[in-house]
Amino acid sequence: MKSLDNKITIDQLLEFNLFEGEEPAVIEWLIDTCQIKDLQAGERLLEPGQKNDILYLVYTGRLMVELQVDGMPAIDYIEPSDCVGEMSVLDGSTTSASITAETDCRLFGIKDVHLWSLINRSHVISRNMLKMLCTRVRREHVVITRNFQLQQTFEKQSKVDSLTGLYNRRWLDDSLQRWTGRDKSLSLMMLDIDHFKQYNDTQGHLAGDSVIHTVAHTIADQLRPTDLAARYGGEEFVALLPDANKEVAKTVAERVCHAIRNKAISFKGGAPLPSVTISIGIAEFKSGQSKEALLAAADAALYRAKNAGRDRVSN
Repeated sequence: MKSLDNKITIDQLLEFNLFEGEEPAVIEWLIDTCQIKDLQAGERLLEPGQKNDILYLVYTGRLMVELQVDGMPAIDYIEPSDCVGEMSVLDGSTTSASITAETDCRLFGIKDVHLWSLINRSHVISRNMLKMLCTRVRREHVVITRNFQLQQTFEKQSKVDSLTGLYNRRWLDDSLQRWTGRDKSLSLMMLDIDHFKQYNDTQGHLAGDSVIHTVAHTIADQLRPTDLAARYGGEEFVALLPDANKEVAKTVAERVCHAIRNKAISFKGGAPLPSVTISIGIAEFKSGQSKEALLAAADAALYRAKNAGRDRVSN
């Protein structure tokens, strides 16, 4: 930290939240102890884990605070009249955040010994410090909460297919790994839209997207409340049916098949499109079976349904 020829004035000090309501005579001695630090935009003030014995008062500019939350930076800002570094000064610990100048800044620095002298001398400053700490904790709680919510949103988006709103292949792989490890009753349906390539070629890709979207929602509507559906890829879907044997799964699959056969399909604007059918293969989980083996069994059943004429269920 460098001292400049120009000194800090009482009027400048009284602009800070720390000295709000204090008599000028109480803090006049700080003029000879405060140091001035100028930072350029992008320059780092504090690093996580750094030993710090200075409370920095932000006179001009804005500092950016990066809090590490579950490996992701949660961003907050320190504005003029506020301070930074008080936590490490008060409890003697190392800094927990990265502090960078977002814009060019001028800071006033108060050494720890001088800060403690202020706190011991003045109830007003002690009260202001307590208020500032409470505000900082609340604000960081909001920042961390918002960051956690964003993480949840990103995680959810990473497991959801954007076209259909169903779960995606990544979610399916994770879920099947868990389900097959539980050794509980489970059936799996693999579903495929019949002659979809031909439909895409004749009606166009936008029509194909409308079909996939409609079929996905119809599947979800016909499943039981405890069942879960995912887009496996292209025009293929997979549904997990917990606590369902092959007979229960076949009843659900027949219901899905019937619903799609009779489902009207249209563009978003309402223009009608040709209807489609779907073929479904069913496999019941066997104790000790791997997720790959379960998927292969459902896939084999799906091909039997296709070879038997499509628009049907096979197990």
